[in-house]
Amino acid sequence: MNFVELFAGIGLFRRGLEAAPGNWRCLLANDIDIHKCTIYRAQYGVCDLIQDHIAHLTADHIPGHPDLLTGSFPCQDLSLAGNRLGLAGERSGQAQHFFRLVEELQHQNRTPHTLVLENVVGLLTSHHGADVRALLEKMNTLGYAVDLLLLDAVYWLPHSRPRIFVVGRQVEGNSMDISPEDHPARPQLVLRTLRVNRNLRWAFMNLPPLPVERLLTLQACIDVEDEAWFPSDIQARELGYIANGPHSLARLRAAQLASLADGHTRYLTGYRRMRREVTNLELRGDGVAGCLRTVTGGSSRQMLIRVTGQSVSLRFMNPREYALLMGVNAAEWQWADLPNYRHLTGFGDAVAVPVVTWLAQSMLLQQAGVVPAAMVEEPLEALRA
Repeated sequence: MNFVELFAGIGLFRRGLEAAPGNWRCLLANDIDIHKCTIYRAQYGVCDLIQDHIAHLTADHIPGHPDLLTGSFPCQDLSLAGNRLGLAGERSGQAQHFFRLVEELQHQNRTPHTLVLENVVGLLTSHHGADVRALLEKMNTLGYAVDLLLLDAVYWLPHSRPRIFVVGRQVEGNSMDISPEDHPARPQLVLRTLRVNRNLRWAFMNLPPLPVERLLTLQACIDVEDEAWFPSDIQARELGYIANGPHSLARLRAAQLASLADGHTRYLTGYRRMRREVTNLELRGDGVAGCLRTVTGGSSRQMLIRVTGQSVSLRFMNPREYALLMGVNAAEWQWADLPNYRHLTGFGDAVAVPVVTWLAQSMLLQQAGVVPAAMVEEPLEALRA
């Protein structure tokens, strides 16, 4: 199975594909960011990566006949935290070049069987649904029937990371004999999009069940050798931010009481947010990290809170922890010689590996006409170890 990885970042879409059955082989990868490309090359070498703006890429750069094109195109103009310019924005609008390359491949009689676009959940609501419809219509125009999935990494990992996957496949007719309501990867937000776009050409995949058990716990992701806990003055400031939010303070106190009761250390995660012009450190006490983000300052970095009895320590999570939360075995990852924040940004702007593996298996089973059952997990067992 040959694929092309566009907007490749640090290569986690590729890692997820290569962990799936099917002997996936990357024909070409492309990204504009020099630091992400440095990390990518540390993993995979230099022969199949072009560091350049996708606008400068043509089908002539792509060797062979790709079965799959993937594109995790920039989310800044679609994100709820961004400017909401949508596909008219300079960055998210780069999706047009993804489709241009598909058209060029078609003109050369090298039409890929499957297309996969990945982005934030804000894609569904951007410009009141007009942007996601534009993507779906474009796939239809190019000859692809479409499916729409919302997959959250939290099913596999202790990391809440919901993402939209738009899947286009070269199939005959309009395959709508599968009820899209029957799978949690198509929750109400997705179903609403399906209903208002029912006149498009759909081909719903017969999806396997989502996992019932995570590969890792939050505690298994924590680097116990990292002692970069905040000094007392910074810690006092951050504890004050927790006190600004009653729910977070209650979660902290609950963790303290539980630790006092059994003597075991508890870990919580948190992000700083502005609420009514007041800084809050919002804590999670459910054993799950919030969605990792690119690093642009302290407020965008995931924080770890260690609770042992009444004692509380805080620090930022490190790249090894980010790697595990994204489904990467940190011990096997080739760490490029870059500052930590470059690695944090790379992982915070990527796709979770086991989500891609599950999707790849789903697409392969669909293509082979197999009714899917439970997913094969052997490629991911190293994570548990």
